[in-house]
Amino acid sequence: MSLIQRIDEIIEARSLLKHPFYQMWSDGKLSQESLAGYSKEYFQLVKEVPKFMTPIIEKAPSSVIAELTENQQEESDHIKPWISFAGELGISEDELISYSGSDKTRKAVFDLTELMNTFDGGACAMYAFEKEIPKISQTK
Repeated sequence: MSLIQRIDEIIEARSLLKHPFYQMWSDGKLSQESLAGYSKEYFQLVKEVPKFMTPIIEKAPSSVIAELTENQQEESDHIKPWISFAGELGISEDELISYSGSDKTRKAVFDLTELMNTFDGGACAMYAFEKEIPKISQTK
């Protein structure tokens, strides 16, 4: 088994889709209030992901900088739709932007930010993050 296959297995074992919150969401058992709270917490990550890319790009080999810069722009483009999503759940843009997240969310975002201090750490963290997105998007 290759290293990537082993990493993919680890990511799959810890998939967000296995978390009770996401399982309740998939089963249609979440209240609008729960989703509204989720929209505020997850926005803390959504708005930071483009910033995560900056140190990765600065440390990247020149052969991948253009692709990473394009990825960074794609991540920036996710912010406005997320604001709209939260708005549909009753969260105003002002409320969303001024909210700083729970202690647990702030720690998670901080920990991810710390991984971005090296190209390898940042690339691995972003790989794991991006690996989950297609499956989550299909179910939500």
